[in-house]
Amino acid sequence: GGVEGQVKGEGEGIKDLKRRWNEVEYLLRRGMKLVNEDEINEVERMGREGRWFLEVLEKEAKRLGMLKGELSRAVLPYDENTSTLDQANVANGPPREEHVEMLKEIDSGVLERMREAAVMLRGVVRVKIADDGDLDLARESVNAVVEFVEGLGR
Repeated sequence: GGVEGQVKGEGEGIKDLKRRWNEVEYLLRRGMKLVNEDEINEVERMGREGRWFLEVLEKEAKRLGMLKGELSRAVLPYDENTSTLDQANVANGPPREEHVEMLKEIDSGVLERMREAAVMLRGVVRVKIADDGDLDLARESVNAVVEFVEGLGR
């Protein structure tokens, strides 16, 4: 039974890997591939920046006494009329008038990095980040992608 148990266990491991690969492939934005080390490193870098954005967004929203989604909409360089595909490509833009005062409460260097990291997050996983529910899903998605890439054990 020992060898059979090992083979059966390895088969389950391969099934799990295939299932996780399918999940990650679904989560990745179209055009993002994991076919060579440079692409894997880029997905990992963008994913880590996306994680950083979500962590800082949560911390700043609590500090400012607002919902994460509200702060996210204020920080992001696009508005409700920007398509989700365009959100991954927009570099920056002026904040909307109603958010100018609120954004003064965030260090300008942190705010700029938040914008860049949010665009990276949108560039690596297929999620929108307009409200708290979206942000929770974005966190789950980017965590799944980064953990998978880290687990490749390059």
